[in-house]
Amino acid sequence: TMADQFNQMLDGIRKKERVKATFGQYVDPRILNSIINSYNLEESHREPVTVFFSDIAGFSRISEQFTPAVTVKLVNEYLSLVSEPIMNRQGVIDKFIGDAVVAFWSPPFVSPEEGALLSCHAALEQQRQIDIFRNKVSEITGIRKDLPEISVRMGIASSECVVGNIGSTNSKSFTAIGPATEWAETLETLNKKYKTEILVSEPIVELVNSQMEFRRLETVEIVAGKKVNVYELLGPAGGVPLEVIEYKNDYEQALDNLELGDVKNASLQFIACKKKNANDGAVDLHLQSIMENEVA
Repeated sequence: TMADQFNQMLDGIRKKERVKATFGQYVDPRILNSIINSYNLEESHREPVTVFFSDIAGFSRISEQFTPAVTVKLVNEYLSLVSEPIMNRQGVIDKFIGDAVVAFWSPPFVSPEEGALLSCHAALEQQRQIDIFRNKVSEITGIRKDLPEISVRMGIASSECVVGNIGSTNSKSFTAIGPATEWAETLETLNKKYKTEILVSEPIVELVNSQMEFRRLETVEIVAGKKVNVYELLGPAGGVPLEVIEYKNDYEQALDNLELGDVKNASLQFIACKKKNANDGAVDLHLQSIMENEVA
């Protein structure tokens, strides 16, 4: 009996050590301690998951300006800064792919609603961290002029995913597999099209409800055969400047008219938006589409 109890105790210790080894580098220790006695790493779970994907625009071109040693220092400093908001907001860092960051929020760490909201907060905080990083580029590279322009694009999506310790016999990692992982990367890429920084999928907007401000950009097909609304994350509710909210409302009114077939009024409204914000890629795309349809 004593031997059995001793073996059970050893099994429990080994389980806790496996949890620490899996999450220790990527999860806030407070969150780690809260699940260490209750989560079975050997099981996979189907859970609602929020996935975050970010990438530095044109980093391959930027890295060509520097030596390998300087490039590594740049990437390490950048990843250190942008990882903090994820960990501080109870997210799990899945992997780094060069300068790209993949993270997710899911049970047992957070509820689906919490995960969607926390991911938005983390993305907004990352923008502030990126400002800090821009100020460090000169110091890291040792150059004072012609510094590279650092712009980071982010995508956030939510769907049911399989979550678990997945991999080969010799190497495993706690990760999420499902549609949200692909959608988040697609949304990150779409930022280039709209000249935006943070795009989210429609389920994120529904989960966050009224706690964040979003701008509906258009309906696109990010899922094969299914069109969905894509939104730009503007900031927390009550924390977005009034002129930004007014511009968002003007833009969305124009978009509504366009989708209802009132092309004339939509065109006039988009032109008015362009006068207020000449760099809005979404407005340019709609005006170009209207012009091409008129010519056709």
